[in-house]
This record gives sequence, structure tokens and C-alpha cells, in this order.
Amino acid sequence: MLQTINGLQECHRKIASSRRVAKRAANTAQIILFALWLITTPAQSKDKRIYETGKLLDLAVDNVNSGTAIVGGMAAPISATLYTFQIQSNSLVYFVQYKAGSLSYKPIWIVNDPIEFRLGKDSRMYLKRPDGKELEVAVVKRARSE
Repeated sequence: MLQTINGLQECHRKIASSRRVAKRAANTAQIILFALWLITTPAQSKDKRIYETGKLLDLAVDNVNSGTAIVGGMAAPISATLYTFQIQSNSLVYFVQYKAGSLSYKPIWIVNDPIEFRLGKDSRMYLKRPDGKELEVAVVKRARSE
């Protein structure tokens, strides 16, 4: 009877050992498959924004008042710069505006050069700046080009 018990214990050890080996092999196979997937899958950018390319027809710059501030008990005007872009894309011309304060981004696009943009919701357009960032502007008018 003691031999039978020892034989069963030995049998259980062998079964447990073979299960551990099979589990390690499965884990190793999963790691290898995951590594192969990482290597073969092309790097996908998080940026799924699709830009259109248009032509900058005009860029008007106007100094405007952005409101008033109370300085030392007196009202002082707050100056800003209003940039109005005319961007042609296919048969449409977009008129968009951007109001910049004294510390805001100053557009550096040149008239008649291509400009990349994407349309957003609620009359918004996003211009792709030369450094890759976006400048949010408001679409104030759209017209068909002739």
C-alpha cells in the first residue's frame, strides 16, 4: 500500500511538472507572438488628423481693441491684432479670423504659399503651423471662387 501511495505521489509530481512546462511554453509563445506583432505592425501615429492643402490668397492685419482693463482705478484699452486669412481650397474661399494678444502666436505664412488646414465643428478651422502645431481660427465666411 505504501508503494501505491508513493507511486501516486510520483505520478502527481510528474503531472504537475509537465503542466508547469506546458504553461511556460505557452507563455513563451505568447511573448514571442506579441514581439513579432510589435515588429511587423507599422507604427501608427496617434494623430489621425487629415489636412487639406489650400492656397493663402490674402492675410490682412488690423490693430483692434480687445476690451478694457482697470489699471490703478482707470480704464485702459487692451490692444490686440486681428488677422484675417483668405484661403482657397478647390472652388471655395474661406475667410477666417484669429485675434492675437501681445504674447500670442504671430502668423508667419506668406501670401500665395500653400497652407494646410482642417475643418472642425462649429465654424472652426485649424491651420497647421510650420512647427507642426495647430492654430485655431474662426470661419467667418465662405464664398465660391469664380
